[in-house]
Amino acid sequence: MSDIKTTTIGATTYTLKLFPAMEGWDIQTRVMECWQQERLPTSTLMFDVISKGAALGSVSFDEKKFNNHFRGKLQEMNQLFQEICAYNFGLVS
Repeated sequence: MSDIKTTTIGATTYTLKLFPAMEGWDIQTRVMECWQQERLPTSTLMFDVISKGAALGSVSFDEKKFNNHFRGKLQEMNQLFQEICAYNFGLVS
């Protein structure tokens, strides 16, 4: 599997990145706990997954960029979260 791939959501193309093994395991555990309890991910989990697993071209997300970019685009944010999970873990809720 390649370390990066691109995906387009809406009009934006994102670069998806693989998590390092230990960090990926921890994030996968948090994601699975959410899905097993049939609840939505917290904003902190969404930020962690997206900021560590995607970039706008080559520019990573910090909290300010994340909030500004996804303002009014929560469905796109959720779709990107799902794409990152599928790419890193083979998981889609």
